[in-house]
Amino acid sequence: MANLDRLLKAVQQDKKKTLSKDEEVKLGTIIQSPTSTKISRQKAIERLVLKNIFLVLKICHKYKRKEFDFEDLVGYGILGLFTAAQKFDPARGNRFASYARYWIKEAVMKAIREYSGMPKIPVYLVKNLWCVSRILSKDDGISDVDLAERAGVSKKDATYLRSLMFKFIQFDASYVEGSPVTPEDEYALKERDKLIYETLHKILTEDEFIVLAHTHELCGYIKMTFAQIENELGIKNPRRLKAEALKKLSNDAIMQELHKEGW
Repeated sequence: MANLDRLLKAVQQDKKKTLSKDEEVKLGTIIQSPTSTKISRQKAIERLVLKNIFLVLKICHKYKRKEFDFEDLVGYGILGLFTAAQKFDPARGNRFASYARYWIKEAVMKAIREYSGMPKIPVYLVKNLWCVSRILSKDDGISDVDLAERAGVSKKDATYLRSLMFKFIQFDASYVEGSPVTPEDEYALKERDKLIYETLHKILTEDEFIVLAHTHELCGYIKMTFAQIENELGIKNPRRLKAEALKKLSNDAIMQELHKEGW
């Protein structure tokens, strides 16, 4: 723990332990500016990291493992903190600590996944795992070929899923396609929803917007059928309103973008 102790001592000697929002914005601007020198960018990154070391300790305490020395775990967390500092963009309005949490956790969990020795299963196979487990609970002597046929999976997957039945399993979300993975992805989706919301409101009436938002789950609106919209929201003729809304949007750029996403 000697290296970690020296690092913490250096941080504690700094009289000002936290950065203000304005200071974070200034450092982030230096990091992201193409005109910044390599030295100034590196100093800005290091300052963001040193001022947030205790955030790494706080998060790493939640992920203590017997097979990991705590200092090693903190080391991976600091690597994640460096990644966050390099990517931090103050223009998006987030405080650095909120943004950095994702990258710290990601670095720590990646280390645990790689060195724990636990088997990993892609999320898309979870449903098949439950199906295989039910079949094996009734007939554990079934062959892999018959198991694959009854579960509707390949023989290779059937053999693999059978081998996991008596092991600890770690579900690996990195196999899920299309889901937000990083804060940048989530920010992009929020910006997309904001654009859709503003554009549709300019073109459509309130009822047309509500019908369209609920039938296509736009901007956080829950999925609803025409009958539900009419009965629960009291909007008459929702099918006609949707047709009119789509007609208004037929020549708009936002409609073309939505078509690409599966409308």
